[in-house]
Amino acid sequence: MPSLTVQQARAFILSRIKALPQESVPVQHAARRVLAQDIASPADIPAYTNSAMDGFALRCSALAADAPAVLRIAGEALAGHPFTGSVKAHETIRITTGAAVPAWADAVIPFEKVVEENGAITLQPGSVRPGANIRRQGELLRAGDAALSRGRRLSRADAAFLASLGIASVPVARSPIVSLLITGDELVAPGEPCPSGKIYDANSLAVQSLIESAGGICQNFGILADDPQVLRETLEAALAVSDMIILSGGAADSKADFSHRILSEIGSIEPWTVNMRPGRPMRFARIKDTPAFILPGNPVAAFVTFLEFVRGALLAMQGAERIWPEQIQAFAECDIRTKPGRAEFVRGFAHTEGGRVLVRPVASQSSASLSTLTDCNALIAVDHDETVQAGALVSVQLLDRLIG
Repeated sequence: MPSLTVQQARAFILSRIKALPQESVPVQHAARRVLAQDIASPADIPAYTNSAMDGFALRCSALAADAPAVLRIAGEALAGHPFTGSVKAHETIRITTGAAVPAWADAVIPFEKVVEENGAITLQPGSVRPGANIRRQGELLRAGDAALSRGRRLSRADAAFLASLGIASVPVARSPIVSLLITGDELVAPGEPCPSGKIYDANSLAVQSLIESAGGICQNFGILADDPQVLRETLEAALAVSDMIILSGGAADSKADFSHRILSEIGSIEPWTVNMRPGRPMRFARIKDTPAFILPGNPVAAFVTFLEFVRGALLAMQGAERIWPEQIQAFAECDIRTKPGRAEFVRGFAHTEGGRVLVRPVASQSSASLSTLTDCNALIAVDHDETVQAGALVSVQLLDRLIG
């Protein structure tokens, strides 16, 4: 059976993914969605010239260069309530943060830099310069300027920014509907009695959480018995309502691996695996035009293969500009032993010390133990032709950026 590199497998999967149509959603629900169109600013930002501080608006030309200035307070400007009166050369107005700065004023001096008494303020020479503490109309964006670009996966800050532009709804890609099928006679749902020879199912929760973190809507069909007919019927039901299907368990082509057999009968499984650890048994398939993944049953292997392949496929469906895991560089604190020619995703702990990012593997690398994921905050991505010695730079994927 052919064995692909991680990069080859990603390219193949991407070539079989189709983009989903767009829809409009309220801006308050836009976080984690992918923009389907460029967004232009409908107005200048700031919309008007305003004060960046609580203080006093004034003319710098009214100040002496070598002597204290005394300015009479002629009024005030509040946020939402501009000052509309007139002032003389040696007068000022009280102003609050966000309030419109009158056209005649060219600076705002904070309260703490003046002495206020008897309806006037006194300020020392050199305490304020023209332009100080003023936010000019349009200095951030002009009406018609690009605000956010198509393909951007919106953060909560992005959604708030769009709201600040007065935008109530945004065009985004439709969220992919993902059917999740967990197989295995040995699995028991959490909270149920667990007889000898059985184990509790963690993959349902783990993979559903990962689907949702990648912008998908999960239809969890729960634990399925190792029964070919049950699996076939469930797959056919899932196929009618899914943009993607994920199975966990049965990835290997053995006598007991019904997932592999049934998928081969109703669809097609690509005749390759990925030379990687953990997760080599992962398979990619298609049922008609619906992409399907068979993830390994071992929880850590399912977790890693989701992050390295399935997450990117889901983001590609949504038209995201960045789909594969972001990597940073870190210095290895020790040698990392790997098998030549095999990509390895080593669970590690990354931290900053002396202005450098350092990373070290966690003690256990068992693909069956989820506890190893609670001990790590990163995956050390060792490429197929790479060896890592202490002090070398390695590629690191920070887990909170992938699933946070």
